[in-house]
Amino acid sequence: MTKNTSQKRVSRYRGRRHRAYKFEVRSAFVSRERLHAALRVSGTVEEHLFTGHYRDDTERHVQGYLRTARGSKLTEREAVARIAAGGIPPELIRVVPLAGRNAVEAFAHYLTHVDEMLQARYHREEFFASDPEGIWARVDAWLGRKARADEKSDTEALVERLRQRLMDGEIALHDVQLDYPKLWAAYRGRFSGLENVRENARKLREEAEELREYQRREQARKAAADGPAVPAVPVDDEAREHRACERRETEDRALAESAERRAREDREREARDREHDARIDARVRQLDRRQELRKLMDAREVELRMQAEHDGLDAEALEDLLLDDETLNQYDAELNALVPM
Repeated sequence: MTKNTSQKRVSRYRGRRHRAYKFEVRSAFVSRERLHAALRVSGTVEEHLFTGHYRDDTERHVQGYLRTARGSKLTEREAVARIAAGGIPPELIRVVPLAGRNAVEAFAHYLTHVDEMLQARYHREEFFASDPEGIWARVDAWLGRKARADEKSDTEALVERLRQRLMDGEIALHDVQLDYPKLWAAYRGRFSGLENVRENARKLREEAEELREYQRREQARKAAADGPAVPAVPVDDEAREHRACERRETEDRALAESAERRAREDREREARDREHDARIDARVRQLDRRQELRKLMDAREVELRMQAEHDGLDAEALEDLLLDDETLNQYDAELNALVPM
């Protein structure tokens, strides 16, 4: 039986094709210059950007992305082959497709770790890129669009909070006009008719009750004039006023309980935020101390090696010197005592 070797079947066998891939190389001995040169001369790779993440509290690795020219796509195996051309064993390379609008720009921004609190920052000058100015210009444009979208979302949330405060009677309409002039100019229609809604509703309800009471009195008067068959029910003004007073007190208690509940929730949220900030600060201080200890240990080791070279010690004596050094052991003990949080 003849084997089907159509282009569609071969493409399906090789795997799905994508235009952009993010990659990660788990190795501390990657030559970034060689990888940069290999990606630059690749005929199918139009754009690439990567850097070595060596200052994080994790295993050293190289992370970045590559993207092909428009109209050209690669399978995962082909993407690995392009990276392996830089002298990297394929088993150390992991690639994942980058799909979606602005996925490349978002990943390039992530690689700087600017928004990551517990990871080291990497400046744009530390990156290897095919077109640094063009790539970072696109990233800056994407950040600008994202900031405007976030600002619009925050504005909508602020408008809703002010509307709720107006309905609750916590602020007046002139407070919005004076404190948020730009918001008032842009969203004036959203605030119309909301000032003191609950008080207005209470007033309208009292007026409706008075109207119904007046209608009952008129009906009773007309029935008495016509000789009513059914005696009119007397109206107890004192009881009606008492019920209205109880209703107002109930509403006031509900408002007070709601305000107290919101205040309690705010206090609890602030306490949680303070606790979270304290944990973050402790973690940051611990990471800083770990990096400081590593630098001190490296400096001490260099100093001992220079001393051993000056004294003419062999490798075994140098190893004993490093193992018996009190300063190194003290640094190592303190480093081991810093348990990750």
